[in-house]
Amino acid sequence: MKVAFISGTSIVNSTLFSAWPVGTIATPYGTVTYKTRGDHALINRHGYGVPLPPHAINYRANIAGLAALGYRDVVSLNSVGSLKKELPPGTFVSCSDYVGLQQGPATFFDTELKGGAPGIANNLLPQLVAELAP
Repeated sequence: MKVAFISGTSIVNSTLFSAWPVGTIATPYGTVTYKTRGDHALINRHGYGVPLPPHAINYRANIAGLAALGYRDVVSLNSVGSLKKELPPGTFVSCSDYVGLQQGPATFFDTELKGGAPGIANNLLPQLVAELAP
């Protein structure tokens, strides 16, 4: 199963991914640094070195880089707090919706009018659980 992951700084810097080789790929939107192992790739959305704040993340370069590497399935891993006691730290959840607070371009179609809304494809979740479960 060829799948890429986009994560935050705490996940990508964990010991789980420390042995994954690092590569770079140039895209029309900028250079992307990523880690790979087998059929999997990992991008730190905040970059490597000095972390970028959320408003400075180059989302288009990240997606273009993964596409150029041949990835069509992408899972975003996020570590945030919970407002529910039933969801203590360490709980894994799969979102069914999102809020897009991006600034700047939210599309690859800058010179033509195209519409649409990105979706969340939870159909990957059972496959990931089966493959990654101990």
